Amino acid sequence: MPARAPGYPAPVASPDPLTRALLPVLLHKLSNATQLLTGLNAALALEGGGELLAERSDDLAATSRGVEELGWVLAVLGSAGGANLLLARREPRGLAILVPLVVDAARRADAALAPPSHALPALAPDALDGWQVPWALGSLLFAAAEDAGGATAGWSLDSDGGSWRLTLEGGEGTAACARRVLEHLPGAELEGDGTSIVLRLPGPWLVVDRRG
Repeated sequence: MPARAPGYPAPVASPDPLTRALLPVLLHKLSNATQLLTGLNAALALEGGGELLAERSDDLAATSRGVEELGWVLAVLGSAGGANLLLARREPRGLAILVPLVVDAARRADAALAPPSHALPALAPDALDGWQVPWALGSLLFAAAEDAGGATAGWSLDSDGGSWRLTLEGGEGTAACARRVLEHLPGAELEGDGTSIVLRLPGPWLVVDRRG
């Protein structure tokens, strides 16, 4: 593992549950991308292969975007482990990329997580080191799904004046996860009323993504 830069936060506890849950999903999606590229490469060797490749340019572009997004998720997980793989890279659409992967990971673990009920906010480029907010939210969502006991875990992420509130239905596992992620979120606060868990994030960490 590369050495951390001076002042870089300590890595999360290993093995990280979110990393363990997402790696099979990431491997599956990367395998799909590899198969498509292998097929296109084979087509180039055939007569008329160039025309076929031109016809499949949309697939090639979509695969390129998908691999780039998966690379960002891998960098988030690696940075959570202390490697600081994100460096200066930021992805405003990070939550929109990550949450569907967590939903998929939950399904693979025989759990269920509700999809977002509305468009998710964008990640601010100056929110801590770039990895903490998406890693923390992904970790909590997966923990809530595991805690749901076969039911679909509900959640919401809404603006509340000058802050954002992630509200989760969860049990002891989710509460323990919330206490763990809070250690990596200076400025965030944890609340709860016995029936739900609320993580309050500073308002500037997330912004409404008006690009759709």
